Amino acid sequence: MRIFKCFIVTFLVIFLQGNNLWAFEEYTKEKFSTSQKNNERILLHFHAEWCPTCKSQAKALDSLELEGKLKGIKIYRVDFDKEDEFKSSLKVSDQSTFVAFYGGPETGRIIGITSKDDINQFITQKLRKISLSEQLDLMQKQNRSKLPEDKRKIMDASLEKLKASKIEEKAPKLGQVIQNFQLTDTKGKRQTLDSLLKKGPVVVSFFRGSWCPYCNAQLKNYQEYHSQFKAKNATLVAITPETTKSLNDKNFGDEFDFIILQDTKNQYSKKLGLVFGLDESIKKLYKEFGIDLEKDQNSSEWELPLPATFVVGKNRKILYSFVSADYTKRANPEEILLAIPKK
Repeated sequence: MRIFKCFIVTFLVIFLQGNNLWAFEEYTKEKFSTSQKNNERILLHFHAEWCPTCKSQAKALDSLELEGKLKGIKIYRVDFDKEDEFKSSLKVSDQSTFVAFYGGPETGRIIGITSKDDINQFITQKLRKISLSEQLDLMQKQNRSKLPEDKRKIMDASLEKLKASKIEEKAPKLGQVIQNFQLTDTKGKRQTLDSLLKKGPVVVSFFRGSWCPYCNAQLKNYQEYHSQFKAKNATLVAITPETTKSLNDKNFGDEFDFIILQDTKNQYSKKLGLVFGLDESIKKLYKEFGIDLEKDQNSSEWELPLPATFVVGKNRKILYSFVSADYTKRANPEEILLAIPKK
């Protein structure tokens, strides 16, 4: 039996090599960008055809693939001799380099390891499944490191000013009754909180817009847990001031199974005390970043909702409340699930 198993493994390795079915895909800028936007766990392998170390690494990856140890990880082989611009942007100077990403942020890199066990250990450590909070912390640290000091000071000052306003205290609290909404989803259907509550609990989450990387990471993470929300008979809705037209023009939300609602000019969010205006320094900075709230929201008000998530039960009673003045913070889905009552 043992000999037979060895024969099967050997046959599969030869088959994979002969048919060029490897553990990786060839890198393209578009593929990598899509994987980052999709919040995937990514491993880049900088490889050169003349490099024996790289070939040993490729064989180790194929072996790990056969053993089922690379599930859920997108691996791209990057041609070290051709992708000079990409190498420069990541500051990669050696072939046989592995670089790990969790969505947008880099989580680690290593050069020259060839042992299957060492490669597996690197992948396990740097691409382990992490919580939404951990991922957002990684994003925040990496984004801050890329910002010039003058821009970082403007954003920090704006955040501290918002925190000092104690806006969080105005938001609905645990045990209170939340107001009903009547909002339109991306398919043009009118939705109300009261009608959704007839089916069971409703998770109501507010996000700033499709342009916000933290919001994207949050919603993609919630999509991973969507089946668990459904299993508890809960409906998830995400509310944004961005117009349905803007969202649809960007094909935003096509990958989500939950409802996305347009809150025109933040009217509903304002009723809940979640909205704040951006000062001139932040407006200027956003425009430099290519963010145009006036266009996205079809409004000249330049206002945003706080990151907020509520679990709403019978009679619109709030069973869970998360509200933060810090735009890099979001409610973890594990906490939300715990707050949803059993059927």
